[in-house]
Amino acid sequence: ECYILAGVTGKVTQFVLFLCCCAALLLKWSQFHDGRDFFEFLMDSSKQLLGAGWIHVLNLLFAKRLEQQFETSGGDECDWYWINIV
Repeated sequence: ECYILAGVTGKVTQFVLFLCCCAALLLKWSQFHDGRDFFEFLMDSSKQLLGAGWIHVLNLLFAKRLEQQFETSGGDECDWYWINIV
């Protein structure tokens, strides 16, 4: 049985992954300015972060809901999450 947000560990893992994404964007800005100041880069990146974050949250919610809906079919939350991504 697999759970996508299993206790504190699952939530901390999600937060660490978020920090890694932010760090990658900051590294990108520090290496390639492309004539943009930090505020402009932040505004461009925020669209990407918000869009990806919203899709991720929806995938988490759908995985939980689909597991409840089809619990007799044998799939768990991680299976449904993977199906949503692929």
